[in-house]
Amino acid sequence: MEEYILISDMFLGDYTGGAELTTDAIIETRRDQISKIRSREITSDFINENCEKTWIIANCMDISFLLKMKIIKKVAKYYFIEYDYKYCKFRNPIFHKFVNEDCACEKESVGKINLLLIAKSCGVFFMSEGQRKLYLEKFPILEKTKTYVLSSVFSKEILEFFKDYSIPKKNNKWAILGSNMPVKATRKTVSYAKLKKYQYEVLGNLPYKKFIKKISLFKGLIFRPGALDTCPRIVIEAKLLGCKLILNENVQHKDEDWFKQEKGDIIKYLEGRSAFFWDIIEEKKI
Repeated sequence: MEEYILISDMFLGDYTGGAELTTDAIIETRRDQISKIRSREITSDFINENCEKTWIIANCMDISFLLKMKIIKKVAKYYFIEYDYKYCKFRNPIFHKFVNEDCACEKESVGKINLLLIAKSCGVFFMSEGQRKLYLEKFPILEKTKTYVLSSVFSKEILEFFKDYSIPKKNNKWAILGSNMPVKATRKTVSYAKLKKYQYEVLGNLPYKKFIKKISLFKGLIFRPGALDTCPRIVIEAKLLGCKLILNENVQHKDEDWFKQEKGDIIKYLEGRSAFFWDIIEEKKI
């Protein structure tokens, strides 16, 4: 039985974010084969001792430049999951506009090493076609790298919940995600709703299933992120709950064929994402 090393800055339990939820759903069927390690815990000795195993690199911002170089040189086989834009010091090139500059992070050390780490992988998994397109158009170094679109991944339990959940009668309000993260642009979204004279409610932090049930009460979701959002889960969740959607161009998966389908077909697509990932890792699908 093959062993895998999975690296991330944080795991579910440290923080409940979209990347952590997707990572946990990916490893659901391989937990006994996977050794998880936080990126800040990577050492030169760890690389030497595990370089013959297959590595899966998710978020890796706490790995030093020199250790990333060693991973590239020493690890026989590794794959990269790109949740955002790691060539950028802000992890999102649009944020540079807020400080009146263009993103040129690929010319700096952080951008160069992360691009090299991605390019030298056995394959890189993007969250959306829009994200992959941006990378491939901007960086010729990725021309020979195998790239795939994974999308957000949901656990079997959550997908069963969506299948069985009876959507209640909806109110006449629009839901807005309450978040302090700049990418979610809560304040600007509220201003948009006021300008349009929509009834709305900003949703605070709740346990996951309570949050889902809360969203299901609304006629729709307004989600207009202030920067590129590669495959936001809340948009997928709202659609599965029968909500109308008001989105902007920063929602990068919104025009993909799978997302345009009806609930049953979307769930079927999502049910296959983990298997799609592992078929590539285990070289059943190249």
